This record gives sequence, C-alpha cells and structure tokens, in this order.
Amino acid sequence: MTIYEKQGGTYRKSGDYYLPNLKLGTEQNAQIGMWGMRHKRYLKKHHKVIYYNLLTAGRLN
Repeated sequence: MTIYEKQGGTYRKSGDYYLPNLKLGTEQNAQIGMWGMRHKRYLKKHHKVIYYNLLTAGRLN
C-alpha cells in the first residue's frame, strides 16, 4: 500500500497504467488592486523563481 493510498487516495486504470484520481482546488478571483498588480509585475520581472513558485502554489493572488 502506497502513502497516497494510506491517506485515502484512489487510482484509476488508463491502458497499462494506474493514474491517481486528483481534484483541483477551487480558484477564487481576488481583487488585488493597483499595488498588488505592480508587485506581481515586479516579481515577474525581477524575481522569476519566487513568482513561479507562488503561481504554481496558487498563492499569487
């Protein structure tokens, strides 16, 4: 039994492979305002690693 199964995860069979059944989190549209947009643009231009880490984690807005 894998760690994923111990935590309640399930798999589905697709061809010869077992793929995990994943759910995407609900994304909310947040108003970040003028200063938030400027900070976002600054991160994207000068701190790309931090920007993409926040973007992929869903914590940018």
